[in-house]
Amino acid sequence: MNSNTLPKQSAQPSVDEPTSITKRPSENDTVFTLPNPAGQPSSNLPERALPEGSVMWDGPEPLGEGARSAVPRIPPMETINPAQGVTDPLLAMPATASGAAFATADTQPLQPDISQSVQQPASTTRLLNTPPTHGVIESDVNERRVDEKLACANDDIFANDIDALHARQYAALAMIHHPGLGKWSDHLLQKAQGLLDSGRAEDPDIQAFEALLGATTMRPKPAATHEDQGNAGSEERIEEPSVDDRPISEKECQEAFGIIQSVRSVIKEIAETRALRKDTQPGTATLADYQKRINYLEPLFEHTLSQGSQMPWTDTFDMLNVARSTFFQYRSAVKWQSSSRLQTLLTEQDRFQRSLGHSRAWYRAVKTLQEALWEHQEICALSYDEDRGQEHWPPSRLKKEHTGKSKKLALKKLPDGWQERFDFFNEQSPTYRYAGVLLRFCGLRPAELERGVQVQWTAQGVQVRIEGAKVRDTAGQPWRSFLLNLAMLPAWFVDELKRQGQMHISANSDSMRSHLGRLSTAVLNPEQRKNGCQENLSAYLFRHALVTQMRESGWESDEIAAAIGESSAETTRLYGLRVRGGKKPKVPIAMEKNSVAAARAVKSADTQGLQKWKNRKPEKLTKLG
Repeated sequence: MNSNTLPKQSAQPSVDEPTSITKRPSENDTVFTLPNPAGQPSSNLPERALPEGSVMWDGPEPLGEGARSAVPRIPPMETINPAQGVTDPLLAMPATASGAAFATADTQPLQPDISQSVQQPASTTRLLNTPPTHGVIESDVNERRVDEKLACANDDIFANDIDALHARQYAALAMIHHPGLGKWSDHLLQKAQGLLDSGRAEDPDIQAFEALLGATTMRPKPAATHEDQGNAGSEERIEEPSVDDRPISEKECQEAFGIIQSVRSVIKEIAETRALRKDTQPGTATLADYQKRINYLEPLFEHTLSQGSQMPWTDTFDMLNVARSTFFQYRSAVKWQSSSRLQTLLTEQDRFQRSLGHSRAWYRAVKTLQEALWEHQEICALSYDEDRGQEHWPPSRLKKEHTGKSKKLALKKLPDGWQERFDFFNEQSPTYRYAGVLLRFCGLRPAELERGVQVQWTAQGVQVRIEGAKVRDTAGQPWRSFLLNLAMLPAWFVDELKRQGQMHISANSDSMRSHLGRLSTAVLNPEQRKNGCQENLSAYLFRHALVTQMRESGWESDEIAAAIGESSAETTRLYGLRVRGGKKPKVPIAMEKNSVAAARAVKSADTQGLQKWKNRKPEKLTKLG
């Protein structure tokens, strides 16, 4: 059948044809009315009062034998199921149409959207893509029919995978800002370091983020053209990029490469600094401490963001009221997290670039990397202000996280005989009394006690071997050993060790902290607490006390460093009190001075300035006047 020829049909209207056709009047038009069985001119009626089945027509007057069949028809309302929609083009034609759709019913290929009103069923309409047209010629109508067929073919191409396309697009947009990105990056980093936590792999945020990784590449099918419209379904189509794969401009591309180069320079600088210091990767305990501190800072950081802060990390650390050493511990935690996030986001943008090229999705990933770089630079610039602790700075300062600034200063508040009282109450604990003896006489770190200490009975004394903690290539002692004087130790401890020959003593850090907390009330009775002693017993309190006693007994700095597991004598300046001569007599300690052995030689303290001051010549005094 020739598409330019309208089919001839009987002039007798069918049951579902409109009973009247009325052209909308204009200023220069005369009213043209077909015969109306009701005997009323429909042109004089309001639009809402038209009889059911009437059509307002904006196109040219339908003339000829096939005019009535060429007008769009309104089906009976009971044939439309609102839940399923309308799939038959003949049942989906509008009640208000334009001249662009003026064609026979069997040549209408469109699948329109139907909006149906329950109150007014006869007002069911379809919004067309083209405006009403007057004076449409036959060639324009034919060209528009071809375009409509192409649009229909394109709809068929995308009909099968449109849901998957949208899902992938939303996944790509959500992946960069997904809450599981940080956890996933930390998980990969720990896995690369051999510190994989099986429980962390089951984190729902990590699993949700990994599920998004496979849905970032969107490849819908291409649009149909005039050439392949006829055989669009027979040939295999070549995949094209989606909206997220749109190429970016040359200026944006240069900007992205500049950001990537800056991030690579920062990461290289971090690696060179760690190599120069011979730093090792943080252990499991250190990473756990980092995470604990980050969890403490997280609500403070979110608060600063909610207040519109332009420097959220600076304002977050300004809210802390901690000692200098604690401040840098918090900064180390967030700095490690920030550097790890930089490496993860850099890897992500590389993956985007390889799979999507210089696309819009890759550009967004690079911009996220830039924000992480700014955050890292802000964290590195954090410094401890000397005004910290003053009442006027800052006004929003939080209460101190810890009760005391330094354990060595707490020694001044402890009453005389507190160590002997500790020996008495510690003996009454069958679970932790062996670990308490080692803390009291060996100055152990909590991590060293948790790893376990080997003790052995000998005729000369108790041989102790400790596996060191906080060990790096340039700091710490991998191991150390020494003898303890039998006469200085509790009798029950000596008898039990002599009976067994040797023992391996260990205690969990948290459990030991609880044990010492319970003994604090007994050792430091309420009367002494009323006098200002608010300290609690801890492993580091015993460590500072041991160093103080060593100084009082005449130990040198390098000897003290080897005994407490330090590789530099300079570090011992941070421990214990310095009592001026003559104020206190030398006290005996259980550790034998000449029995100390360590894995590394101790670096001597730099005393050139002290010797220079001692050897200075007195200045000559000149007489006045």
